[in-house]
Amino acid sequence: MGLLTDAGAFDRFKDALTTDPRLKVDVEREPDYYAEQSKQLTHLINIVGNTVAIIMAIGAMFGALNTMYSAVDARGWRSPR
Repeated sequence: MGLLTDAGAFDRFKDALTTDPRLKVDVEREPDYYAEQSKQLTHLINIVGNTVAIIMAIGAMFGALNTMYSAVDARGWRSPR
C-alpha cells in the first residue's frame, strides 16, 4: 500500500473506500483516531489530577494556618508560672 501524496489524496481515498458497497469501513486520519481513543483516559486523568490538586490545596491552607497560629502563639504574652 502506498503513501498518500497530498491532502486531497486522503479525500479521494476515503471516497473510494466508502462508496464501495462491499466494504463497511470507517476512514479517518491517524491523529483523529488516536485523539478519539484517548478521550476517556484524558478525561479520567483530568478528574483525578484536579481532585488531588484540591486536596493538596486544602492541606496547604491548613498547614499555613497551623504555622501562623504557632508563630502568633509563641510570641504571645504569657504569665509567669
